[in-house]
Amino acid sequence: MGFVEWIGSNFIGIFEEAARIFISMFSALVPLLLIMLVFTDSITIMIGNKQIKWLIKKIAKLPILNISLLPVLSALFLRNPLAYSSSKYLKEKEKTAFYDALVSFIHPVTALVPSSNPAEIFVFWSITYGVIQSGNNFSSIAIRYFICGIFIACFRGIFTYFFYQWQHLKVFRKKSIQKV
Repeated sequence: MGFVEWIGSNFIGIFEEAARIFISMFSALVPLLLIMLVFTDSITIMIGNKQIKWLIKKIAKLPILNISLLPVLSALFLRNPLAYSSSKYLKEKEKTAFYDALVSFIHPVTALVPSSNPAEIFVFWSITYGVIQSGNNFSSIAIRYFICGIFIACFRGIFTYFFYQWQHLKVFRKKSIQKV
């Protein structure tokens, strides 16, 4: 009977420890998310929606900026899921590359701007909690994750852009051959 009591008390101990960690993360995380949300919203309001739309339209004219700069700005200022609406200013053939770059970058942006993708922040903070407990610096990890995310998003966007162009050309040739 003592063995059963020992298993019962230790089993519930796992959940008690998890609850303690959750409460400590929650009390630190929620105020941070609220402040970041207010900060990015105030920047967006100060700049103005018309100016942001104007900037997006200007960026949308160059395909390389659609893949590199537009996903970063959309994720930072419009946040998930509104960031995807930036694609309405793009040509149809550029939307797949933009989407792939944005999807690749929407996770790393949480390192610096947690309010940009609130659903992912708990994953990032769980990993970060372990890193901080091991004595490493959170800031250096966040910056590296953010920069690495930009490079990966650009690479994936460029690859998707050229792959889409190649597939589009292949289908177009096949259709023109069938017409003849």
